[in-house]
Amino acid sequence: MFIATLKEPKKDTAHLQQDSKVIGRIFGNHHAKPSEMRLLQTLREQEEKGHVQPKLWRRSLEQYGAGLEFRGRGVPGIMGFTQYLEFMCKNSADPLRILDVGVGSGAQWVDFLKKFNVEFHATAFNPALIDEPAIRNKTVKLAPHELSSLFNRGMFDLVVSYHGTELVEKEALENIMFILKNAGEAIVMGGNGRMPGYWMNEPELGTYTKFFRVLGTFKARDFSGEWTYHLRKNSG
Repeated sequence: MFIATLKEPKKDTAHLQQDSKVIGRIFGNHHAKPSEMRLLQTLREQEEKGHVQPKLWRRSLEQYGAGLEFRGRGVPGIMGFTQYLEFMCKNSADPLRILDVGVGSGAQWVDFLKKFNVEFHATAFNPALIDEPAIRNKTVKLAPHELSSLFNRGMFDLVVSYHGTELVEKEALENIMFILKNAGEAIVMGGNGRMPGYWMNEPELGTYTKFFRVLGTFKARDFSGEWTYHLRKNSG
């Protein structure tokens, strides 16, 4: 059963100073280029005006884990994304706190949230476009690289995103690691090659094991640039 009433996350700016910095903490000075930030602003303005990309706006839950096989750590056999999500819920002593970065229409979550007792949050550039009231009421207007400006450190058990971090993937991932609990997990899918490890001239994700463990990766074999990463935040 979906928790119907949730407290809005408190805006806590103190944690930004406590952690020295969020942006650049993992990937150093590999920031988005000015041209990418301008494009992100354009995409934000388009969604605020009601323009969305249909193929990304409506998606199934299973698409979040495209190309991944979920296994290990007590997982019976090999699972797809939805099965793994259900497994996490059933094996958690407390209701999971889940964040969807760039939730799209939100319709993909409705049946799941009726079935499982979780604390659900989401972000979007324009929450007013979300058709489902139960999802819209849990969605805040926030860019993917701004997560730590609203959500507290160590708040979530699971953060997922389906093409919701594009153009600021590294900055978004640093924010995601900040708001995840220790041993919390991130399942993030994107559609270009800015993530570390995608191109030959960048370090592999394993370089950053101080911050997270790589549980699974998928990279499309065509030129779409699509990738999916499954990461677990390290303690400390």
